[in-house]
Amino acid sequence: MNTKLSIIASCISIMLTLVACNNETKDIEHMAMGYLQATSDYNIEEACKYAVPETANGLHAIEKTLLPMLDPEYIKKNTPATINIVSTTITSDTSANVVYHKKTPISDFTDSITMVKRGNFWMAKIHIKIPPIIAGNESSTRNPDGSITTKFNYDSIGPLHIAEKTAKKDTE
Repeated sequence: MNTKLSIIASCISIMLTLVACNNETKDIEHMAMGYLQATSDYNIEEACKYAVPETANGLHAIEKTLLPMLDPEYIKKNTPATINIVSTTITSDTSANVVYHKKTPISDFTDSITMVKRGNFWMAKIHIKIPPIIAGNESSTRNPDGSITTKFNYDSIGPLHIAEKTAKKDTE
């Protein structure tokens, strides 16, 4: 009799663990999807809601430095994005890896992000490194209307490889 109760108790324990893990995985995937969709929509404020403070700081740096240099036509061509979670691996009580597939009109790739548990919430933790402008790799030209266009060449950052900034000539 004790053996049967022991087996039943073990089965119930295993089932509860599986349900808890399934809920944990759903929470991780929900937060990862929120982050991924917000960044795909270039919505930095929304993405920061799903990110640890260090990642949010990096996103704000991108928003202030690189996003203003993106060609609006590129953004139009790169949206909307279809994102699917491929797999989620919980690596510890406070860390997980989410593999996702992202397809936009101009790109199609699979990548992963790290999710960490802060308090009761899973949040995206991405190491964001803003590449410096390569010394000597910028050029300015005066346009017929008097404005100046400066081209900055960045080192290996994909669609931001060449960014342009145009400023009106000071008339005083």
